[in-house]
Amino acid sequence: MYWFVNRLEAGYVLVRNPVRRDLVSRVPLDAGSVDCIAFWTKDPRPLLPLRSRLERAVPCPYFVQFTLNAYGADVEAGLPRKAELVETFRELARLLGPERVVWRYSPILLGGTGGRYTEGHHLRYFETFARKLEGSTRACRLSFLDVYPKIAPRMRALGLFGVPEGRKAA
Repeated sequence: MYWFVNRLEAGYVLVRNPVRRDLVSRVPLDAGSVDCIAFWTKDPRPLLPLRSRLERAVPCPYFVQFTLNAYGADVEAGLPRKAELVETFRELARLLGPERVVWRYSPILLGGTGGRYTEGHHLRYFETFARKLEGSTRACRLSFLDVYPKIAPRMRALGLFGVPEGRKAA
């Protein structure tokens, strides 16, 4: 986050070509070049102490897409406890406004250790989070797992699978 705010203050970022590592492009980060910035995170705490600098440096509107869902450390290691994340969400909404903090409950996975991630598990957690986040957001984005070849071995190892097509609408 510090790096990104520094780049916004400088007004540009240098981007290395992923194929030709010796080619570097200078990408402007000014109002004429950037329409919107979306921060997509499971833990926006690093943004909080930099908010004043960010507000001064950002050349366009921005919002935070905050992923908060029902998984434990077996699926999402290294995150604070859910209660702390809920409080961070509320604080972010107080600072930015609920229209600039989007709740992302995604992806919806089933299975896991002991089959703990059931449809009922998701429904309970979703309802609990919705109650606790009431007034702190104007939108929630849901999505289901797309198993790409790169993540398939990890999903199998964790015993996770996607919601069957016939159950997604429910």
